[in-house]
Amino acid sequence: MPRVTGLTPIVSVSDVDRSVAFYESLGFETLNKIQWEGQTSWAALRRDGANLMLGLGHTHDEEGNTLPMDHSHGHRECILYLRVEDVAGMRDDLLARGHAPSELEVQFYGMKETHVEDPDGYLIIFGENTDEPPSQNA
Repeated sequence: MPRVTGLTPIVSVSDVDRSVAFYESLGFETLNKIQWEGQTSWAALRRDGANLMLGLGHTHDEEGNTLPMDHSHGHRECILYLRVEDVAGMRDDLLARGHAPSELEVQFYGMKETHVEDPDGYLIIFGENTDEPPSQNA
């Protein structure tokens, strides 16, 4: 059977450049960008072993006209889950970079986690395995 060597999510965003700046502030590096009709329409990013692609999202009205996506209320079609080696250190790193990550919480499924949201409302969870008992709110 052929071996799968990786998986890279592609998430739809309303402004690729704004999202690139946000993910760069999380420590990702931009590998490539594509321009289309005067704006950035796609970007590939990487941090350590995690890869991510951002694509300019759009939708259509009843007549088939292309419309920009409305992410003003956030959405959860996709949650980005990044496994890390030191979630407390990652939370400290996020704070140092000017973000407001959630408090650390141990989930019932054995992961200690913190999270942030990107400019389009995507939830980004950072987690590591733990033997600690679940937090009160988990």
